[in-house]
Amino acid sequence: MHACGHDGHVAVMLGTARVLARLAAESELPRPVTLVFQPAEEGGAGGKRMVEDGALDGSRLGPRVASMVAQVSKLSAVNQMLRRDKRRGVISPDPAYWQSTWRRLRRMMVETVVAEPLVVLVKLADRLHNMRTLYSLPRDKQL
Repeated sequence: MHACGHDGHVAVMLGTARVLARLAAESELPRPVTLVFQPAEEGGAGGKRMVEDGALDGSRLGPRVASMVAQVSKLSAVNQMLRRDKRRGVISPDPAYWQSTWRRLRRMMVETVVAEPLVVLVKLADRLHNMRTLYSLPRDKQL
């Protein structure tokens, strides 16, 4: 069983679209809404495919959404950086390591949030989803 939650993702996105369509039928929405689904997100290939298809250049989704997707991707790099350090065995209890790492993380996070504040909400929703589907991972990956 794959159990990555894409069925859930699509169901939530379609449910959101349905609610928004009903709201739009009653009165005009304050701004356009774009729902984006990244395919194959757990392996990284989906993001690459979206870039190749022009999702981040503003031609398909519009510049505001493209900017938000780019900023979410940048913020995701924080996790990737920590995982990479862990794999390489460079994570250390030494305070100098953590001070250096914290400076890098803080700079990345501040730059991202300043560029697109809604990214925080998107990442929080993503983390909530990850926590809710943690049970589907092997035990060693849950820790």
